[in-house]
Amino acid sequence: MRMQNFERYKTLVYDTFVYFWQGKPPHPHPDSPATVGLPPRMRNPFTSPAITVPPAPQEDTGASLARARAAYLHQSLPIATWGSGGVSALFTLLFRDQGYNEAMGVWAGLGLAAFGLRIGLLLWFKPEEDGPRQWLKTHVFLWLGALAALLAGIMFGYGWVAIFPHLGPDERLAFVMGNVALLFGGLFTYSAHLPTYMAFSLSCLPLGIAEVFALGGPGGEWVGATVTFTLTGVLSLMFAYRSANAFSTNHLLQQREIKLLQEITAKRDEAVSATLAKSRFLASVSHDLRQPMHAINLYLTSLQGSYEQQQQNPADPAPATQVRASIQSLKESTLYLNAMFESLLDISRLDAGTVAANIRYTSLARMMAQLDADYQRLAQAEDLAFETKLPARFPVMEIETDPALLERLLRNLIVNAFRYTRKGGVRLRVSVSPRSVDIRVVDSGPGIDRSLRQRIFEEFFQIPGSQEQVARSSNTGRGIGLGLSISARLAQKLGTTIRVHGRLGRGSVFAVRLPMRHALRPVSEDPRDRVVDTPRALPPNTFVAVIDDDLEILRSTRMMLESAGATVFCAVSGTEAVQKLGQMGRRPDILISDFRLGAEDGIAAINRVRDEFNDDVPALLITGDTSAELVSVFRESGLRVLHKPIAGETLLAAISHELDQGN
Repeated sequence: MRMQNFERYKTLVYDTFVYFWQGKPPHPHPDSPATVGLPPRMRNPFTSPAITVPPAPQEDTGASLARARAAYLHQSLPIATWGSGGVSALFTLLFRDQGYNEAMGVWAGLGLAAFGLRIGLLLWFKPEEDGPRQWLKTHVFLWLGALAALLAGIMFGYGWVAIFPHLGPDERLAFVMGNVALLFGGLFTYSAHLPTYMAFSLSCLPLGIAEVFALGGPGGEWVGATVTFTLTGVLSLMFAYRSANAFSTNHLLQQREIKLLQEITAKRDEAVSATLAKSRFLASVSHDLRQPMHAINLYLTSLQGSYEQQQQNPADPAPATQVRASIQSLKESTLYLNAMFESLLDISRLDAGTVAANIRYTSLARMMAQLDADYQRLAQAEDLAFETKLPARFPVMEIETDPALLERLLRNLIVNAFRYTRKGGVRLRVSVSPRSVDIRVVDSGPGIDRSLRQRIFEEFFQIPGSQEQVARSSNTGRGIGLGLSISARLAQKLGTTIRVHGRLGRGSVFAVRLPMRHALRPVSEDPRDRVVDTPRALPPNTFVAVIDDDLEILRSTRMMLESAGATVFCAVSGTEAVQKLGQMGRRPDILISDFRLGAEDGIAAINRVRDEFNDDVPALLITGDTSAELVSVFRESGLRVLHKPIAGETLLAAISHELDQGN
């Protein structure tokens, strides 16, 4: 153990001298091999003590370095104060009876001035303070400290001229050694701020060298002392320069370590917050899924009882009425579950990065017209007003956005506004600034308290009592607390944020800002942005092949498609589909396949059926996967992908669309 400590101390000493001669820190990290196991104050002799007062993150490097230098000088100032003051007082006492009291008076006066200024600086400057004027105080402290060092240097320089020539040999030697000690003591005290050390050394060192040389002459007994004293002064200046650079370098390293630590801490806090949010999210999902499932179980029990009553007494109309009511309630609970699953799927895809934003400059005139038509009907059903206000030059404006994602965002905001508005109405308004547009959804609802304007974007958060304010749940449905959270993620995808304004009792305003430019003429619509009204009924005698390894899914899909007038073929794998369809000799009009089929996937199954008939049969791929890895696989397949759960109307519309495309 002693040998290991010896090697560490030896390496530390060696690196110290390497540093002074090469000007770079040998071991910037405190746990380097030369410093492990040493006391903390010995790990790096050039480390700034100002690390105890780390600068604010927004502080630039120059300002933080100045604060570090000021803190170091403030910490070292007592040594300089009592050191130079003690030497001054000692020489005054020793030489007061030598017959040159006037010179000693000047000497003592300069010493008292430096001593008083330093005491004042110690009491006035507080390195740990922060504020708008701290930058000015720091620089004033540094230059007043340099002034105090200059006064001390002038005091010793004056001593060389006025006192040194009158001293005896022993007293001269003591005077020289005292000055040498102060020079090297100043390295420790002043070298963090090079101007302070230069002010002290250059105000006394040249006069000392000149006096020592003049005392001995070219061949005198003091020639060796002159050379030694000169070399000592030059070396002290070199060491001071190296020490100042070392201080700056190590301070920069410390700042980088502090910044890295702050980033690591922020990442850790972010991970902890994400974990807590995930736990809250899962708890909310568990609760909100149990509620409609509980209702469904009760409705099913009610249906069973009504059916048994009808069997016992067919003439009684009450059981039939109860059956219709239970079916309607089952439909509402199922719609709620479907909406929740779709919202959860949206959040999962947005968080996983599988939703790509196709941002480009495009006209939104057709989209705004479609929104106006859709929500005018909803407003009439709700006995509310809906108004779309567009600037006169909106047809020649191109907005930089993804129209599909923006439409989803606006629909979420508009439906949310209708849900909580009892009277008045909702307005969709576009206001223009020179290079951007603000799209605002304004309602006359209850408003949102300022303290809740951030929380409303959290998953499953609903303002207490807000569900009781839902005026007409039959048209807009009761909220599940995910719409605004999805909207916030969509806004982030579009490179913007949602701003919330309003007051309690006076309504709310949700606004997004997007870049805009003017076209020279009305902009033609991008075909990708057009809203197509797809029929929800299948053409007669449509032959649909369904591939899924889940028998319940096969059975329910067959029932739904047959109720729409289609002829349905079912298979549990691609192999079975190829064999049976080959035996039938009938090409399906469209293929519907689940992605996960056990030994093979739906893409391979669809391709096998297409190869069997040597035809590019229209196809739909259904999946519950949202992982980023599979998104690229789906995209490369060229198939239209539907994510579970899928409403029957949505599936019928997708089938009709693919059949139209195939024709």
